[in-house]
Amino acid sequence: MFLNETLASDEIDRLFEPKVLTNWKRYDQDGEHKVSELSKNEDGTLNENLIIKGNNLIALHCLKNIYRGKVKLIYIDPPYNTGGDANIFTYNNRFNHSTWLTFMKNRLTIAKEFLKEDGLIAIAIDHYELSYLTTLADEIFKRENRVGIITIVNNPMGRQHGKFFTPTNDYMIVYAKNNEYAKFNKVILSQEDEKKFNLKDSVGRYKLEPFIRLGGGDSNLRTNKPKAWYPIYANIETNQISFTPKTNFKKIYPITQNGQERTWIYVKDSKKLNLDDLVVSENNGRIEILRKYRIEKGKMITTVWNDKKYNSNHHGKRLVEKYTNKHFSYPKSLFTIIDVLKIMSGKDDLVMDFFSGSGTTGHAVLKLNEEDNGKRKFILVEQLEDHIEVSIDILSKILQANGSFIFCELSSTAKFIVENLRENNDSEVLKLWNNLKNNAHVNYRIDFDKTSDDEFKKLHINDKKKILLNVLDKNMIYIPYSELENKDFEIHSEDKSLTSQFYGDE
Repeated sequence: MFLNETLASDEIDRLFEPKVLTNWKRYDQDGEHKVSELSKNEDGTLNENLIIKGNNLIALHCLKNIYRGKVKLIYIDPPYNTGGDANIFTYNNRFNHSTWLTFMKNRLTIAKEFLKEDGLIAIAIDHYELSYLTTLADEIFKRENRVGIITIVNNPMGRQHGKFFTPTNDYMIVYAKNNEYAKFNKVILSQEDEKKFNLKDSVGRYKLEPFIRLGGGDSNLRTNKPKAWYPIYANIETNQISFTPKTNFKKIYPITQNGQERTWIYVKDSKKLNLDDLVVSENNGRIEILRKYRIEKGKMITTVWNDKKYNSNHHGKRLVEKYTNKHFSYPKSLFTIIDVLKIMSGKDDLVMDFFSGSGTTGHAVLKLNEEDNGKRKFILVEQLEDHIEVSIDILSKILQANGSFIFCELSSTAKFIVENLRENNDSEVLKLWNNLKNNAHVNYRIDFDKTSDDEFKKLHINDKKKILLNVLDKNMIYIPYSELENKDFEIHSEDKSLTSQFYGDE
């Protein structure tokens, strides 16, 4: 509806004004409830998860004054624009290339405003638009803030629609709002790696690894790092370690089995060196010093994610089918987004997804909160009715105790028109034409007196539909908040009150 149309600057300003919100509902473990009051934080944000139905660009502009600078992580999975049926449900996947870039630019530009200074945005995409999207995102977020491009093997068997290569992966490009402040959490993503932390003490889980530096080539030789060469004293019988000589303690240096003089991981005066984290061990008659590597230290995140948990068929499509009888093509694996959350968000952070699809981002937030006792909140924005139904169906079923989310939608004057334009009944289209002339808000440039009913009737039905869309005043498709008291719109008192609460005016 908004494609390929030139709007004047004042029209754009009005288009992005806050809109009236309607159809408010609250969902918790006990089901759907009427909303009478909104729970808000001191900074004006909702103290609940939020799902908004409507055009995501307009919805973002409705949210910006409340949530600007307050979102830690944005994860989005936009239309890939491949021109085929891959990775879509009912999204438009056949944009003109330049239109797609404009479509993305508008949304990424406003999305940047939501991020905290240490915030991050992760964008899923495939090879078709990867290079163009990266160039666009470099312009918006700045190239120096590009954190990385991740390859995610989400379909190991490959898709069967390719003429040449069979795609087995998608990509995820990640940007920081400001790379001086942004940082990753220290996490272990691989289940196999996590199993290696099989020991535990009063501090927590750990695994044992050599305290001697075996890697790094010549840079970690004694001659190149003399401060990291010093004796450690150990008693294998009593399992004791000391940095000073003691009776019955053997002096141990960082020397390999082949006699190469290397170095310890930390210099002797390092604040990171903790005697309680060192362990003495005997291996084939050699006494070795091991250290406790704790799970909290995490592991460096690689740029290739190929764990089977990222399979979008097993942990995306089938997971959706588990909770709902609706079909949804190629939703992301739940574990892909959970791992993104683990790396890029804290337990109390706000997460946003404005291409929310089947609601997997919301599902991931709720699932991770359950795992680590977090209090993360999500904001999801979605336009398509089918997607909203799937999201609400799934999320309402997995809510835990005290969990809830608010649903509302942008109040539309043209909803009935858009819905009926899907019909191919010529008589229905003619009824819409008459309705628009007499009742709906129309573009001020349109002069109905110059277009007769007879001329309109002679047009092909597709041309009639195009005219009807052009006739609409795009600024009145969604009711402006400034028109809240306009009696012509017949806005319910409940919607007036909740909309005013939402924007902080009540």
